[in-house]
Amino acid sequence: MCQLTSLQSLRPGLVLLLALAACSQPLKDQGHNSGRMNRYAQNDCDLTDLGERSVVYNSDGLSDVRHKFLEHFRLDSNGTEIQETRPVLSLKQLGELVARIDSKTMQVDAIMVHYGLSAGAFKPVIRFLHQNRDNAAYLPVDSTYYHIAAYELDTLDAATAKAWTKAYFDSVWVSLDGNGFTPVKDSPGGNPSPTGEWFRYTDHIVRLKEENRDADPLYLVINCISESVCYNSLGFLNDHKPQYVHLLALNLRDSPKGTDLLHNGSPSAASLKQVAVDLGNVCPPRCK
Repeated sequence: MCQLTSLQSLRPGLVLLLALAACSQPLKDQGHNSGRMNRYAQNDCDLTDLGERSVVYNSDGLSDVRHKFLEHFRLDSNGTEIQETRPVLSLKQLGELVARIDSKTMQVDAIMVHYGLSAGAFKPVIRFLHQNRDNAAYLPVDSTYYHIAAYELDTLDAATAKAWTKAYFDSVWVSLDGNGFTPVKDSPGGNPSPTGEWFRYTDHIVRLKEENRDADPLYLVINCISESVCYNSLGFLNDHKPQYVHLLALNLRDSPKGTDLLHNGSPSAASLKQVAVDLGNVCPPRCK
């Protein structure tokens, strides 16, 4: 079982139990839909259905789910569009930062991306996580928060980190089924919308780099995306219909404003070369 902490509380050491069984499962071929390799959503969700959450996207598939995010997530009931939904990060600087943390504190096993908002733009708040080898809990390696500035991670004070994540939670509206918008904080049924996603560093980010071009410069694009997902598979949520939720997909680029390394052939889970991937886990802070 996986465990994590939530930025919403900003209390170091607070551990939330995860019930997401899929967090340790290997990547599997599930089918195709608009350039995506996914699990198909049904009309009704059951305990085994993960919905239409993809794991691999080609160029067209990524464009599709990026459009879905802009269609289903807005800043207000008037439909104001969220800005800057594709932040870009230097993989070289990320690797150097991880190496310094590894040598000074403890091994970085995962990267948590909390959803933030500032001046109408998406502002991810990032923390590095370590997996406890005794109980499998994922906890922050230290009390430091980061944000992306000029394509590199820079430290962020805790007050600003809290303000950005609170602004997202208080300001963003979501159309869960395409029939009108409601505030993220007031999701119907009392089930919280995801407010972050985390990725294993070696298995996800390093693997993506190695299977494309294990040489610098390379840049990581963090894409805000949305797909219709079932959450009854968590075993404790009573969502009987698929819902559009905020997810993240990662792809590589050859320069900060250059060409995305994406192909338009059939995506395959066997290779991460020139594709975008969503291998992350939304719980917590999706979990209650």
